[in-house]
Amino acid sequence: MASKKKIIELIAAIKTIYPYYATGTERNSLVNTWELILKDYPDKAVDVAMLECLKTCKTPPTPADVIEQLNNFEQANQISDEELWNRLTDAVHETDRLMYRFNFTFVEDNGLTQGQNARNKALEVWNQLPEELKSYLGGRSELLRMAKNYTEDDLHFEKNRFLKTMPAIRKRQEYKSIMLLTNSNNLMLKEAE
Repeated sequence: MASKKKIIELIAAIKTIYPYYATGTERNSLVNTWELILKDYPDKAVDVAMLECLKTCKTPPTPADVIEQLNNFEQANQISDEELWNRLTDAVHETDRLMYRFNFTFVEDNGLTQGQNARNKALEVWNQLPEELKSYLGGRSELLRMAKNYTEDDLHFEKNRFLKTMPAIRKRQEYKSIMLLTNSNNLMLKEAE
């Protein structure tokens, strides 16, 4: 998390390039404000984002500029919607292949039937899906339903709905992570009291 020491270094870097930056502002107030805004980000990430801001901003960077850079870094590392769609269709096809064996009763070397092994493998397929896909599907049963009922034409139609829905799902996932972070910070504060 962005420490007070790191914030002081950032403000010093800004003042080096922009000597008149925040001349009428009390130093402690400035540091506390920056710290409050950037507290949820690691020092190293804030450092890299600030360096990028100093390279590209024509005016002194603000915490919003730093957060924008951090978000750009995060988006660059995210799986694209097309890649997510490919992972979903792969999961649907793999689950369909496995569902064919759900009722097989031959006992394999591990002591489980082929059907039990297929169900376990289908559960693995579900567990390995990214959270965005799990949120889109709503539950494992939807993956099973798609695998059982969808044709290639259905998947083609579903892709359009998927691509339209993904931005809202990503935004909801972002809000959930912010709420979890806020709740865990509040919990830590209560424990510290």
